[in-house]
Amino acid sequence: MNTPRAYYNLGMFHLLLGQSYKSLSMYMLAIQASTTERMIKTSLSVLDRLSFLQKILGGYDWVRRLLVLGRAVKFQDKASLEQIMNLTTAKAAPISGPVIIVAGGTSSETRMDEYQPLLLEGFRGFHGTIIGGGTTAGISGLIGKVQAAYPEAIATIGYTPAHLPAGTEIDPQYRQVHATSGSDFSALEALQYWCDIIASGISPDQVRMIGINGGEISAFEYRLALMLGARVAVIESSGREAARLFKDPQWGNSQNLVRLSADKKDIKSFSS
Repeated sequence: MNTPRAYYNLGMFHLLLGQSYKSLSMYMLAIQASTTERMIKTSLSVLDRLSFLQKILGGYDWVRRLLVLGRAVKFQDKASLEQIMNLTTAKAAPISGPVIIVAGGTSSETRMDEYQPLLLEGFRGFHGTIIGGGTTAGISGLIGKVQAAYPEAIATIGYTPAHLPAGTEIDPQYRQVHATSGSDFSALEALQYWCDIIASGISPDQVRMIGINGGEISAFEYRLALMLGARVAVIESSGREAARLFKDPQWGNSQNLVRLSADKKDIKSFSS
């Protein structure tokens, strides 16, 4: 069975149907199953031949960036690494390690009162960069509070679309906030911060991610981090996509996936 090729084809079919996140899911499985760099290169060539559809295929740019990232990280392809350098956030300084990404929910279902002391204590003593959502909403807003609590030790970087949805506010407590070309929050922000991380010379296996709750975008962030080789710790009891990740037959048994309890010591141990 040519499993990688089946996943690549499914990714393309979902893209053509306008099902962007399903397309990304299939392409991530394809990259993970690929045994040669040529498999990803061939898929990129197919995508390039459909570039005339780029404006009407909402996830076209996302898929292309994903394939370039996968090719660069998994097979250390020099051409792809050069492409990533051209995709980095304009005029942004290189990211300094160690790096922890915090992803998660912004809905009312996310229990902020519970997770604020958890993150504040969990990051006590951490020195490095935390990447978050850059707004005052949900888990993203809690990272702004972490920045305010430890201004000398931590540098936070937020990633947001250029055009924020109504009612959404940039968190002024973040050290930096980078805007993508998006018109709403999407997979593009995660793809962008990974381009910036890799362009800064940081290998994904040196990066850690903490996941709390979350919806469709967070689900993509968790799986993208696992595919690239980062260590991902998710608080399963936080619900929604955090809980579903462990039930996913393709990703739930990943060696880099860790269950975290909602305990300050666990967060502190993982972030140290």
